[in-house]
Amino acid sequence: MTSNRRYTITLFLTFIILIVAILFFFNKLVSVWYHIQIAPKGESEIEKLVDEINATYGVIEKLEKIAEWEAENVEYIYGVEPSFSFGGFAFYWIDGELKIRVLDQSGFNNDPKWIAYFKVGGCGELATLFCEVAKRAGLEARVVSDPGIDHSWVEVKINGSWVIADPTIYWWYVNDPEKFTEWNELWFNNKSWLKCWSFSRVVTRLPNGSILDITENYTKAYKVTISVDQKIERGFLRVATWKGSDERNVYFSEVNGSETVTLTLGGRIYKFELIKPTWFGTEKYGLRVYPVTEIQNKTIKLKIDRERPNWNFISLSFLLVSCIWIVSTILLLKACQRKV
Repeated sequence: MTSNRRYTITLFLTFIILIVAILFFFNKLVSVWYHIQIAPKGESEIEKLVDEINATYGVIEKLEKIAEWEAENVEYIYGVEPSFSFGGFAFYWIDGELKIRVLDQSGFNNDPKWIAYFKVGGCGELATLFCEVAKRAGLEARVVSDPGIDHSWVEVKINGSWVIADPTIYWWYVNDPEKFTEWNELWFNNKSWLKCWSFSRVVTRLPNGSILDITENYTKAYKVTISVDQKIERGFLRVATWKGSDERNVYFSEVNGSETVTLTLGGRIYKFELIKPTWFGTEKYGLRVYPVTEIQNKTIKLKIDRERPNWNFISLSFLLVSCIWIVSTILLLKACQRKV
């Protein structure tokens, strides 16, 4: 092996290690920042709000006080492109102030203290913080979501029944009252709220971390059973629907050929997809698309019968080739300069 080739390999490995180190230490720095500043100040904000809520009489008045605080203090940025994203975080420069929203892949996702500190987010952040404050004020509450419609809200237990409280609806009323007139009446325990959505799969997370499906509490529910190709030792089952032109996952789980999965779904059209990943440039899969009304109480048999590009593998390969090309070009230019 020539010295130039060894130098190229060394430089390339150094470049890769540097990228990994930056990502690793960035997350470590964020973790330190979180414990030193974000968490204490976020906790202080939550405690102050809880004190205000406890000084308010009446359950409904307490809940509306939380929703009003969020509407006046939290920047709602659903659908707004961030200034830039890095390491699982989206950065927004709003009115001369940097606000950071945690993306799904970050460990600080749905952390009430983070949300209370940066005061930025979408329906998920509004619901998470609302639920946290309500529980600390002595109310029984839980976050509820439907990934198919890409929306989250809160249920509060009052007189033994779970009641809907949607802080996002209240946020729109406070910040655009001319367009969203009377939404202050729609946001809480109002059956008309149900007509705003075409539900797919409504779920909430229990204290033990398991997922509870409560779709039938919100819409007419259909039972669907999916049978997995018996040849599959390890694959992934993906069930998706559409919000506009965007696909939205309502279920994703690892499966094998000995399993069947039964889901409760709302009255929509769904894509049922079985995926067998590979380490190459393609992945094997099988899919079916049905209106749920055609398959209620029936079994969908999914088999691997197609191939398509594995874009994750292709993207990584492209990145590695690009890095090699850049490093090689730099070395070639240096070699040419030496000869001159």
